[in-house]
Parts: sequence; C-alpha cells; structure tokens
Amino acid sequence: MMSLLCLSIALLWAAPNKQYPQNLDKQKFYQSLAQEDLMTIKAMGPVGYRELRTLMQTEERPMAERWSAIIALAKIGREDSIQDLLWTQKHTTWYVRSAGLLALSLVEKDRGEARAKKIMSRDPALLVRATALQVLSQSTNMDRDFLWKELYNPMNFHHGKSLSLRESILKVLSENPQKSEAEKFSILRNEKDKTLSALAQRALQN
Repeated sequence: MMSLLCLSIALLWAAPNKQYPQNLDKQKFYQSLAQEDLMTIKAMGPVGYRELRTLMQTEERPMAERWSAIIALAKIGREDSIQDLLWTQKHTTWYVRSAGLLALSLVEKDRGEARAKKIMSRDPALLVRATALQVLSQSTNMDRDFLWKELYNPMNFHHGKSLSLRESILKVLSENPQKSEAEKFSILRNEKDKTLSALAQRALQN
C-alpha cells in the first residue's frame, strides 16, 4: 500500500496522460545514480523515489551509493523529502548524518542553518561538524559570532591541541575580516599552532 508521502510525490510529479513505470529497472536506476543523471531517476516516478529511500537506509550498501542516494532524494523530492531526510540526523553512522545535513540544507535553508549550528556544537564526529561548517559558510548572512564561539569549543581540541576544524573555521572568518574583530585576530597571533597564527596575521593585514 502506497504511503501518503509516496502518494504526494506521485501527485506532485503527475502530468496529464503521463504514466510512470510500475516496476523499477534497477540496472538503469543504479547506472543513472552513478552518473548523477537525476532526470532519468525522476522520470521513474514513485518507484525510483522509493528505491532511493531504500538505498539510503540499507546498511549493507557502500558509503558512496548511500551518500548519492541521500543527495538525490533531496534534489528530486525537494520539500516532500524532508521527513525522510530527518531520519538521517538520528543515524549512528557519521556519513549518513553528514550527507543528510547537506541534503536538508538544499531544501530547508533557514531551518537547515539552525540545524547546522546545533550539529556543529554537539555532534561527536569531526567530519559531521565540518559539514555543518560548510553549510554555514555558504550562508548569505553568516553568523560570525557563532563561528568565533565554535573556534573555542572544547570538542575542537584534543589533548590541548587544535583539531583541523579550528583551522577551517578561522579560514572562513579570515576571508572577510571585520574591523570589530581585530582584537580577536590579534589574540590568535599568539597561538602555538603556526597555521592559525598565520591566518590571524593575514586577516589583520587585510
């Protein structure tokens, strides 16, 4: 029995006299996914969408396939994919959470940024926090105060030494330094991590 979500997607895509296939051509589906041919998958209608969702949730499938399925789900389903994508944010596997965050940011911009902040502050996986930074750095109204706070988040240190995310955060901040941040950058010139101190020095010279 077709779920309400699949029914809504079927209605969304439906056009006069257009018939979607009732059965999935799996060879064509996986070839299209590998080639990022989303138009072909979209033309498969609800059966194509359901296969993306199944692939996303199948633990035995390779990481690259599941990642591609999550992103494709968002691009094809748009707002109708949100409930499926929220499943990724509770997953125990880091790359599922990471791909899901990127996917959600494609279809849910404002709430996606709020979600990215929460994840960047709390997610135990460094690479998921890095994905959150990627989402936030693409915002047209980037919350710089939040990024300054995250620069000193204890999760971004290991045995007192900076993890790579601190460098990534400072790179984002130093791309467009604000005059009001001069003191903050000045303090960072004394960092033991020479990469960070160099970034701070460069920001002060801009």
